[in-house]
Amino acid sequence: MKNRNNVIIFMVLTTIHSVRAVREQVWPTPQMTPLPVFPILHDTKYNNNVKKKKRNKKKKKGPNENVNIHSKFKFQISPSIIMKSVPLSLFRRQQKAVGEQSAVEEQTRMKTQLNTLTQCFTHVHDGENGDIDVKELLQACRSFAEATRNSGQRGVARDMESNIRKVEALYDVAPPDRRKSLSSLLQFERDEMDIHGPGGLLQDPSAAVGFLWIRRSLAFQSEMYKGVLRDPTKEPKKIALDAYASQLDPFHNWALRKLYVTSFSSMTPPRKEMLSRMGGFDTKEFGPEEENATLQDLQELVKVWQPILEEWTKTYQALDLEDTRRV
Repeated sequence: MKNRNNVIIFMVLTTIHSVRAVREQVWPTPQMTPLPVFPILHDTKYNNNVKKKKRNKKKKKGPNENVNIHSKFKFQISPSIIMKSVPLSLFRRQQKAVGEQSAVEEQTRMKTQLNTLTQCFTHVHDGENGDIDVKELLQACRSFAEATRNSGQRGVARDMESNIRKVEALYDVAPPDRRKSLSSLLQFERDEMDIHGPGGLLQDPSAAVGFLWIRRSLAFQSEMYKGVLRDPTKEPKKIALDAYASQLDPFHNWALRKLYVTSFSSMTPPRKEMLSRMGGFDTKEFGPEEENATLQDLQELVKVWQPILEEWTKTYQALDLEDTRRV
């Protein structure tokens, strides 16, 4: 009986082993692949547990030296890790190459006559001392008058040249130490020549009147250029009229207002023609590249003018030379 039982057990075990062998051939047991170590594929709870164990085993590190796991699918790497992996010399060479490339692009891009005007006005205002250099200003204004004449604005050029001559009449006779800056030259005319009244009552002709109307003319041009840059769909005629209303209209009498409004309404060219004249291009050859170059240089000119006009106005107010009467 005992032998019989042993035989039965042996047969059962043999059968089980055979079944397992057949199953392994038909359905192989899948190999368990270990989880990848990237934190974006790990569960947040799992990562937190791992981090806690590491803290217990190792000294706690700063937040900029570890991978910060904020969610199941996001992680951030500190910039300090990246910077440490790049040699400092290589990083500096790359920065230098980027700067040189930008300089080359600036030199090779298309330039317009507005760029030349911008260069003329660049050295007019001393940002540190806040002074306006009279010699540089007069040279820049003469260049601007010539550019406006070449663009067809002969009336604007004549008015500016007339006011420049009023300033030069004083500049040529003033002591060298009193004519360098705008404030010293105007103060010399006010105190030494004693030709102006209190409350901004200026005598004409004088350097104060010449500089006053040069500033107002540049302020008008600056406001018009800002309108051209601000809204490409707005008609230049409307832009010019708006600029005139804010900068010149308050100081013109009825006859001058009618003259200027009529002139701007009938003689302001379309946008393409206006920009081509500003940039010094032929209208027939004025394309997208020329337009972009003109607008870029126009923006730079307005940017250079802004601190000059602000300091100019402050100087007149400080010396009580702001004549607001209509002419």
